Amino acid sequence: MIKELMHENEWLDAFPLMNELRTNLNQSTYLDLLRSMSEEGYGEKLLAHIHQYAKLNGCGTVALESGLSRVDAHKFYETKMGYGKLGYSFSKVL
Repeated sequence: MIKELMHENEWLDAFPLMNELRTNLNQSTYLDLLRSMSEEGYGEKLLAHIHQYAKLNGCGTVALESGLSRVDAHKFYETKMGYGKLGYSFSKVL
């Protein structure tokens, strides 16, 4: 499962794992790195890889969910990556 980390507190929660992989990072350099990577095209590269992998493995569709507040992400998915809106996803916390 891939989970998008959207907020700084989530990035910090993931720091121990990243520090296992990148031992040269401390929390400050890790946050600086994440901020500098924004708008570098990594999302497009990752989705292109997912699309290719899905095709090679016989999948006909890739679906994703995105929070309602992520307007910029929605624009990216639709205009740059060719995704279409199919409906709404609903949930209820019990």
